[in-house]
Amino acid sequence: PTPLKYLSGIFDRAAELGYAPMPLLLPQPDVPEEEVRSWLAGVLPRLSAMIHLGSRGFAVDRPLELVLTENFLPQVFISGYAQSEKIASVVCDFDSAFTALTGYLKENGHHRIGVVGEYGDGDRYFDYTYLHRSNRAIETLRRNGMELRDEWIVRIPEHSSPLEPMREMLRNCGSSLPTVFFCSNDSTAERTIRALTELGHRVPEEFSIVGADDTGIAEKASVPLTTLKVPMYAIGRAAVDLALERFYGELEDTRIRKIPSTLVLRSSVVPRPEVHFP
Repeated sequence: PTPLKYLSGIFDRAAELGYAPMPLLLPQPDVPEEEVRSWLAGVLPRLSAMIHLGSRGFAVDRPLELVLTENFLPQVFISGYAQSEKIASVVCDFDSAFTALTGYLKENGHHRIGVVGEYGDGDRYFDYTYLHRSNRAIETLRRNGMELRDEWIVRIPEHSSPLEPMREMLRNCGSSLPTVFFCSNDSTAERTIRALTELGHRVPEEFSIVGADDTGIAEKASVPLTTLKVPMYAIGRAAVDLALERFYGELEDTRIRKIPSTLVLRSSVVPRPEVHFP
């Protein structure tokens, strides 16, 4: 599971530096505030810093709010930005991976690319970078010289099938189509492969597919995915370093640390064939 990769990095780096990581479960949102404050008073003296993997999904989470506003505890959020500027962040930087991807696609005859991206509700406490990944991909791929038309962009709700939007896009575009699709994560890429297959197209013979994250799905997909790797283990390690730097007063103004993504090549991208679409 993805969180374990972050946790492995956190635990390994903390152990190397002589610290003992302590997983924390915050009190439930309906716990009276005085009990939450009492819990914090007992926990905070035992902590040098805190690393957040994300919110708990509650519309209002008063225990989390109290933690995030604790001024004397260095805090770091993984793979996104906290709404509070006091919280530092470690995020994945896709720029170099997109540059490598663009070069690789062009070398294989791909100059026209579509994007299949998920969108979701925002979070009151954290701004997750993956929710902006599609827009960043569109901007970067265009800047790097790929042809990416607006009609080749498919946006779907989180965890949903792109089948019907892909059907509509393919029908509306006729023979004027991309030869490769970038998908905002590996799960979306796998669902895109299934949708294209159901629509009678072959992957990667007709359409190549690129994912993002390099989770276990990427290797086990029906067509093993070429993907942009999010270095989750390295991000976990970097979060420990940044948290402790802030604890010791080093680089206090450093709020964001970026860890570069890399391009992982598998079977879902092949040289562009001469395919004539109906």
